[in-house]
Amino acid sequence: MTRRFLPRMVEENQGHIINMGSTAGIYAYAGAAVYAATKAAVKFLSDGIRIDTIEKNIKVSTIQPGIVETDFSQVRFHGDKERADTVYKIISSMLAVKKWSMLEKLLFIMKNKAIVLTFTEMVMESPAT
Repeated sequence: MTRRFLPRMVEENQGHIINMGSTAGIYAYAGAAVYAATKAAVKFLSDGIRIDTIEKNIKVSTIQPGIVETDFSQVRFHGDKERADTVYKIISSMLAVKKWSMLEKLLFIMKNKAIVLTFTEMVMESPAT
């Protein structure tokens, strides 16, 4: 997508690229080597585009949340919903971010056009329950 839209952003001297990474791209964990490597690549792609467009009015944001409660664990555990739910039960009171909370943070980044936001190592905390 970036390859398609970036030339026009450069031509118009404006735009905002938001890439979704993961803290797994910074801190790998067991059984997720490929996932961690691809998320690390997202961060470095964003960094490179940011460097290449530094003199343009183009923002590049990388959101790297920790554990977000989505259907990803169900995919990871090949449809085993009970096993996937266990992941979030163990840590939900401490760390898991609800997907709607992620959406709020994404909307914040998109709405604040006057502020240069670089979220290369953004930490998101869930509200106290």
